[in-house]
Amino acid sequence: MSVPKSTEEWVRHACIGNDWNATRYDRFYFREYTPCFNDVVIVSGIHLTFFIVCGIRLYQLHDDRQKKVRLRYRGMYVLRLVACIMAALCPAFEFTSKLSNLEAVGSTANPYGSTSNHALLPFEYVSFSVLFAAYTMLAVVLGYEIRYTVHRGMWLVRFASVFGLAALSVRLEFYLELYKRAGRGFDFYAYNFFVQYGAVAILGLIAMLYWPSPEKFDTMEYVLLPTPEPKSPVAKSDICPERGSGLWSQITFSWMNPLVKLGYSRPLEAPDLWKLDPADRAARNEQLFAKLWQEERRKPNPLLVRVFLKSYGWELFVSWCYKVFNDASQFVGPIILKAIILNTSEGGNLTVGMGLAFGMFAGQIVGAVMECQYFNKIQRVGLKIRSSLILALFRQATVLDPEQRGTFSSGKITNMISSDCENLYWFTGGMFNLWSSPLRIVVAVVLLYQELGVAAFVAVGLLVIMTPV
Repeated sequence: MSVPKSTEEWVRHACIGNDWNATRYDRFYFREYTPCFNDVVIVSGIHLTFFIVCGIRLYQLHDDRQKKVRLRYRGMYVLRLVACIMAALCPAFEFTSKLSNLEAVGSTANPYGSTSNHALLPFEYVSFSVLFAAYTMLAVVLGYEIRYTVHRGMWLVRFASVFGLAALSVRLEFYLELYKRAGRGFDFYAYNFFVQYGAVAILGLIAMLYWPSPEKFDTMEYVLLPTPEPKSPVAKSDICPERGSGLWSQITFSWMNPLVKLGYSRPLEAPDLWKLDPADRAARNEQLFAKLWQEERRKPNPLLVRVFLKSYGWELFVSWCYKVFNDASQFVGPIILKAIILNTSEGGNLTVGMGLAFGMFAGQIVGAVMECQYFNKIQRVGLKIRSSLILALFRQATVLDPEQRGTFSSGKITNMISSDCENLYWFTGGMFNLWSSPLRIVVAVVLLYQELGVAAFVAVGLLVIMTPV
């Protein structure tokens, strides 16, 4: 067997084999590639989604947080399970019969038109495998639902069944048209497919017509199975686990998963929450601020900004780095897209094109990660500044003598706490936009100028005109 030397030869070998009766496909849109397109793109693509949906349903059935019910009358579930097993066995039987070239089937010729020595076309390995895996997974799900089920997510299996019926309907229409044009009767493979289609049609019809309402579940006298009480993540650690988590956990924020899962299962209560990390507590930040502010007051021109730079300078620098990477990632897409267009227009190199596409994808992922890390870091700095100032003001208000209380009334102190400290918090979160926004506008204008020339400045003029004064 010869090895394909180019991408076109490889695709042709995978889709149509060695010997092919292509004349019968002249009226189809994809000509001799029609069977491959139907099986790989439509049937296999839909049943791959089918498989994923069944996996999600299986996870729901195993989820201890869901309230499980057991139906007293489960006849429809048994019928669906039998139909599902038939739908899984038909492609498996056709696959093994073609693979072993059994004489009992009458011919080793493929019903699609190939008369090569290989009873299976290359793309059929994919379609048979996906079909068998999808309906086997559905059979497992239905086997669990005979024992118990959950109300939440019942539509998933029904959606998958109807989706699978739609996919096989495309193949049925193609089969009928194919055998009609061939001018011959149905063979073993056609009848095998009709049995499979009938089983899937039963699944689809039950999914569309049999949908018991909650009231009907009550009349079926379902038995409520016990569900374990979810445990609080605080039982393992009283302190927020972020600082001790790994790099991947900090990038994806997966250290919060136990708390999120608990909140999904029931409303959170105060004992469920972790205690703040010592570095984030208001008392620690206020002590640091008071110490540095005393040192700053000894200088001729004391500035509050210098105190905060000394306290949180490193965190602000890390936030600045995240901001730079995030802003740069926003221009990765347009620049790489231009490179992809140039690569395609010049004849194109498949390896270069795939590398550029992966680079565009990676750029967006990096940008999203950097944006999340930036907001997490910069808003944490803002909260530290706000909490330290509020606590410092409160401490100062408790030691004011009567004369000073006349100058600093309780209303003025309350206004400083509720308004000025809050404004500092929001300013900290957006202060990098003072240089980031103009820089992004300049870079965007430069890129537009390279493509459009002087016409790019029309957009800039419009932007200036529409700027509120």
